Amino acid sequence: MVISMKEYIEKQKRNEKIAIAALVFFILLIIVLFVTKNYMLGIYGFFPAVAASVAATRFSTRQRGYRLYEKNNRAELLDDIDMSAPRFQKSGIYLGSKAFYIPKSGIAFAFEDVENLYIIETTRVVNGIIRVTREFCVHRKSFPSDSKSGLNSSIKDMRVSFSKRQAEEYAEFMTLISQIAPNVDLEVPSKKNNIANRLKDLGRLLLTAVIVVAVLGIAIGVLIKVTGVTSEDFSDDDYTDETVYSAPDNGGNGNAGAPRIR
Repeated sequence: MVISMKEYIEKQKRNEKIAIAALVFFILLIIVLFVTKNYMLGIYGFFPAVAASVAATRFSTRQRGYRLYEKNNRAELLDDIDMSAPRFQKSGIYLGSKAFYIPKSGIAFAFEDVENLYIIETTRVVNGIIRVTREFCVHRKSFPSDSKSGLNSSIKDMRVSFSKRQAEEYAEFMTLISQIAPNVDLEVPSKKNNIANRLKDLGRLLLTAVIVVAVLGIAIGVLIKVTGVTSEDFSDDDYTDETVYSAPDNGGNGNAGAPRIR
């Protein structure tokens, strides 16, 4: 059974809505639990909320390339991508006659819109262990929607990391692209892959992480302040320090009236 790109994206949109609804539900549930002083249950409620958030992000990511073409009224270029099975199994790369799609990172481009396709391998030595990271990178031509969004060249780069076992398939994919679209440049564009753009990417990632941590911290702080919860509220056991004084020892052993702690 052939699944069109449009059908696949519609399914991702439905899943995203369900995940967002679940996230809202769990957030409201956490608030109710804190207000009703069920603090431990409220803390446990953060785990399904995080899971729903991750799911919503995943479904949203899969749509981002298609949404770009929708904004520019060119989604029909992607519609003949067969989503029933990937052309490259290990890498999950889907192909159509005019475009390709990688769900992992949401990359979806018509061949005619690609300026550069290239692979970057970065080798690092961490604690004496050599680590190699591999990225498949795409830089596209400018779209009309870019000026409205204020996108710069670094944001128009879309990347996906891949493992060593997928390296052969990505090399085959690059060879296939060179045959289908000979005008696509398969070299790293120095002006698009400079240190400044990498720093911008890193800065956006760090800023996002800081915002997420800050929002969660503020939310927890507000809940604690509103409900008046303290650390003692999270203890299941009551602790009693009881001192019992014994009766005087008539034997005169010098311990009369000494306290016994139990």
